Amino acid sequence: MPGGGEALVHWRGAVETLAMQGSIPPLVAFDLDMANMFCTIEWPDICNDVALHFQEAQRCIEWSHAEAEVVQLPCGHEHEVNRGAGQGDVYGSTNSSLSLGVRMAEHRARMRELQQSHVRPHLGSVDQWFVDDGQAFVRVELADEWLRSVDKAIADMGGRRNAGWDCKSYARLLSTEEYANQHPEWASDYLRNTCIICAGASPPKVLGVHVGSSDACNADMEAVCSKVQSARDAIQELSSPAVELTLQRCCLNSSKAGYLLRCNGDRIAEDRLRQFDAGMASGLESALWEPLPDDSWVQVSLAVDAGGLGMRETQAIALPAFIASRVAARPLVAEMARHCEEAGVCPASLCMQAYDARTTAACDRWACELPSGIHTDVGQLIQDASELAATRWRSWCDGVEPPSHTDEAEGAPPPLGAGLIGAVGTEDAEHPLRATQFSPLRLQRDLTRFADKCAAQGLVDKCRAEERWGDLHRLSDLSDKDASHEWLWAIHPHKAQKLEPEEYVAAVRLRLGCGGPADPTICGNCGAATLTCSGDHALLCAKCESTRGHNALRDELHSMAKSVDSAAETEPEGLIASHPLLRPADVLTGAFHNGRLTAVDVGIISPSALGAGLDCVVSMAQRKAERMQPHADQLEAAGVQYQPFAVSCWGRLHPEAMQMLLRLAKRLARRAGTTTHRAVLRQLVARVTTTVMRRAARMLLRCSPLASLDDDEVGPAVEPPLTHHAELRAGHPGICHLPPLYPMPPNSAAPGT
Repeated sequence: MPGGGEALVHWRGAVETLAMQGSIPPLVAFDLDMANMFCTIEWPDICNDVALHFQEAQRCIEWSHAEAEVVQLPCGHEHEVNRGAGQGDVYGSTNSSLSLGVRMAEHRARMRELQQSHVRPHLGSVDQWFVDDGQAFVRVELADEWLRSVDKAIADMGGRRNAGWDCKSYARLLSTEEYANQHPEWASDYLRNTCIICAGASPPKVLGVHVGSSDACNADMEAVCSKVQSARDAIQELSSPAVELTLQRCCLNSSKAGYLLRCNGDRIAEDRLRQFDAGMASGLESALWEPLPDDSWVQVSLAVDAGGLGMRETQAIALPAFIASRVAARPLVAEMARHCEEAGVCPASLCMQAYDARTTAACDRWACELPSGIHTDVGQLIQDASELAATRWRSWCDGVEPPSHTDEAEGAPPPLGAGLIGAVGTEDAEHPLRATQFSPLRLQRDLTRFADKCAAQGLVDKCRAEERWGDLHRLSDLSDKDASHEWLWAIHPHKAQKLEPEEYVAAVRLRLGCGGPADPTICGNCGAATLTCSGDHALLCAKCESTRGHNALRDELHSMAKSVDSAAETEPEGLIASHPLLRPADVLTGAFHNGRLTAVDVGIISPSALGAGLDCVVSMAQRKAERMQPHADQLEAAGVQYQPFAVSCWGRLHPEAMQMLLRLAKRLARRAGTTTHRAVLRQLVARVTTTVMRRAARMLLRCSPLASLDDDEVGPAVEPPLTHHAELRAGHPGICHLPPLYPMPPNSAAPGT
């Protein structure tokens, strides 16, 4: 089950705490590790156990185990093997765990008979396994007999535990200090020969994390920091900012410490968390070629669909991650607590009381960091998640499929083959198509978004107080539900249109409001205005790059249309009878309106442009429609529908523009024979937004102070000429109002070329 390993860690910590406090009788805690388990279990045992408990895979497994496997030894001889999981065996871990479970059931039956012969009311031992890692609590007087019985069960299926110098099994006495001093010889010779005997106060490492003291948890965090920093140093040598940033976001961010935070987030010191966050900041600044201002750092920590990069600081997610794990794991911990009570090891109510006390303390600590106004909403979210976790656990116990709970956006049917190969970017938890049903990670995401809202609101309030209207426009556009962020994952040339390194860095820094120089300077394009740290002036200034970006989007739409309409053309003449030389359309095609011939007119606008209004894409669509109104009757007579395609400079599409792409996506999906058009639509939107962000990046580079000194660093080696009609349709990037269309005078040069 999801989060099963974390549940074992939480259960282990609760029982150990009670034993060390003396609240329950002294226990011996075992950590058992089998030697190369997957390669030692004998095939006859596996086949018998599969026939009893895993009939769905019985025929496949019997076929794969029908003949012994021939192994070529280094000496040249051949050896036949009829045990273990072969390389690439899909069911290898399942088969081994199944056989182990059957043998452990036999072991418990032996221990039960032994207890009955001694007239003891309880079993006196409880064990839980995570594949081949066993954890158990055993009454001190039964420790020797229990371990011998377990080793017999392991040997019966062909396995073994290492002993001597290669021993990896541990045994610890959990009791008060007084009891430990009175019983120094509690471990038998058999235990000492087959296990490493440790003091109860020494924190054990359970499934990769330590359980117990804060010092051990801090040591785990330091080890993570050191390991991640080595990887960060290595990727800084890459020559691709897009790849470097993607690795920083997906592999070297707080997710590296996620498991540790979910298990022990309430016990890790703030200075260790700050150490990790400082390393993460250093890696991001290396990928973006320059340090980031404080406000940009706040935006970086927000979710991608909120305008950030999803690189949350561990200081902010340590408690939400821990709380989410505890809530999701509670039903399984309660089940293990019931096993403890049945075995006479620990009362279930006492175990769950200790468990809930630690969870409540973490919730109270986190609540102190949040505004009081959202405490009720956070409490309701945790309560709902707790009830959902209990419902799903009951479904698993009853052998039925648990109810599915997904967001509306995530509830769409996956594309054909989605179970085999994920879409580009979906391995990233911040990707909009990343499907996350109920799990500790899902609840953690929902909890951290409360903190996101607080941080985002604080950033908006600061921008409003300082009258930074351009930053407010940018944040509003990026956080809009219709905004697309697909270009962030455009790093593979065969799967997406990638940006050049300098374009990618410029686009990301523009997104974060720090695209310009650290100190205000004169614009390298117009030589009059001031280019500030935000860089938003560039989106209103570089007219040549703006027009080239407009033409690039025109060509992109034409390329899309050609896939279903071979007659699609760009900048056609003769559509208006009274002015046959006018070119009112960027693309003439029937691809976007179910076959009806449409003159598509591209418009890219900044929300800070003059006349942009409350919604820049709506204003742009209205201006284009008004400009074409005098010629509407003639276009209608020619059987042509006029349709603006408006998109903001941050990649937010006008609703009608999105509908145009949706119609095309359905046609493409039908032609390709796919089960859903949503994946196709996402690809089309990604192509549009990548082109738009390339335009924004090139406008910023054009306005750079170095642009006037070295034009070779900005733009392609050979720039296409700007046509008169293209400039008229594109307009000025800083003004939403559009000039009227008029034909090009004969033998005249287009203005600005």
